[in-house]
Amino acid sequence: MEQEQKSKKGRKPGIYELAADIRERIAEMHKEGMSLLEIAEKLTEENVETARNAKWHEATIKVILNQMGLETGRYKVPEDTKEKILDLHKQGHSTYRIALILTEEGVPNSRGKPKWYPRTVGRIINRKLTPTSSRKPR
Repeated sequence: MEQEQKSKKGRKPGIYELAADIRERIAEMHKEGMSLLEIAEKLTEENVETARNAKWHEATIKVILNQMGLETGRYKVPEDTKEKILDLHKQGHSTYRIALILTEEGVPNSRGKPKWYPRTVGRIINRKLTPTSSRKPR
């Protein structure tokens, strides 16, 4: 009796293979400071073909960048936004109020969405005001 081979779960070889020019473009957009969501939306909007002929997703962009050896850190907030947060903090605003201001102004967070939370604002303030050497290890 012949045994049927079970198909392996996961991706088929080559399913995420993209043209080099698309990979380079994604890397360049990431280096310019665009979030994973912004990159995915831009490529979908421009009808850039995906490996699966579907719309682009943050996870796909992250996989591609990671395959290229590029870091896709979770908390990548632009320096000018961090400075704005510190300025508002120095003016006496609470983390809740700062989060509300940033959300109302449509400032993108680390995921590229215009929604801020007081805890995220507090972490940014603590990281900016606390020297790296005196932070608690995680």
